Amino acid sequence: MRALPGLALASLVIVAAPAAAKTDYVYGPPPDWAHYKQIAEPAVRETLTDPKVQARYPSIERFEIEWPNGYIRDRWDNKGDWPGYMTCGRLRAPVDSDARDRLVNFIIVIDHGAVKKVDIAKRASNDIRNQICTDWVARGKFPPAQLMETAAAPAAAAADVADLSDMRVLGMTISVMPEGAYVLDAPAGSAGRNAGLAPGVVIVRVNGIALAGMGAAMTKLLRSDAARLDLETATGEHVVVTPRR
Repeated sequence: MRALPGLALASLVIVAAPAAAKTDYVYGPPPDWAHYKQIAEPAVRETLTDPKVQARYPSIERFEIEWPNGYIRDRWDNKGDWPGYMTCGRLRAPVDSDARDRLVNFIIVIDHGAVKKVDIAKRASNDIRNQICTDWVARGKFPPAQLMETAAAPAAAAADVADLSDMRVLGMTISVMPEGAYVLDAPAGSAGRNAGLAPGVVIVRVNGIALAGMGAAMTKLLRSDAARLDLETATGEHVVVTPRR
């Protein structure tokens, strides 16, 4: 029996209809860091009252909320698609708590002035939230919280840690931090990018010399006349850069 033309056409239309593309989402403007935390903390506290969360961690309502990482514009894809400004935060158990876990990861997404998702990790190390937070923090995907700007103190972090503006070395823009040089920007074609460096990386050693605590002096090492620079990042990677002269 031949298929009816109408049914064949209907099937064709159904197959051809594309799903909504994730790229169709329109992000709002980057939120002020102080405002981000102001609307985030009540949402995290509310999530801590969830019986399922409380079953994982005794006394979790008493945990302190910590913000070691700034946010990035990304999307959290776990039981739904949550685009927005995302970060990994931590919950720290009080000393007198009977919780076995002293530090608990959570992921939060905010956009257009509202909290879109709060996702608190389970105990297992292979929990997707623990894996994402551990991996992304280790790779420097999140900027350190002290580099985030606020309306009250724009760019205060860079001034506090180095008392100077962002600087350019090896064709990249860096901020001087207590532990090393934080890469803010690594344009295509720059010596740093050609060697594999990218925004979010923290350089902790140059030719075996530790940058921790050096302040602005670390830029002299990064601008040295050496034919090649052996850089070590905070994640233990070694990168060889050939500076352009």
